[in-house]
Amino acid sequence: MQLPPDIGIQQRLRKWSNYLATSVIIIALLSLIGWQWNIALLRDPFSSVVIMNPVSAIGFILSVLSMRLFARNSSGYTAYVLSILVLLIGVPRYDTRKMDFSFCTMIREGHEGREG
Repeated sequence: MQLPPDIGIQQRLRKWSNYLATSVIIIALLSLIGWQWNIALLRDPFSSVVIMNPVSAIGFILSVLSMRLFARNSSGYTAYVLSILVLLIGVPRYDTRKMDFSFCTMIREGHEGREG
């Protein structure tokens, strides 16, 4: 059983961590809403080159939910399932990018070898 924090700074840090985690969920949800209904302002609020990918938004939401469940220590099994789900979403995307790069390199090398 976890004791409630009795230090003022610890309580403020806990409060701010909840605020920041909530803001991550809100930003990810707004991005998903922008993708779903094709609202450019929500997908790209600052008109930058980089737009949040919907899969990344889902990963952020799941990771914040997992973090909150770990912090509450109420249902550890659900928190582990959510964190493994984030891992299962992220690893193939990273691996695909890595494989695409090496695949393009192999194609370029293969074409050079055939021509020469």
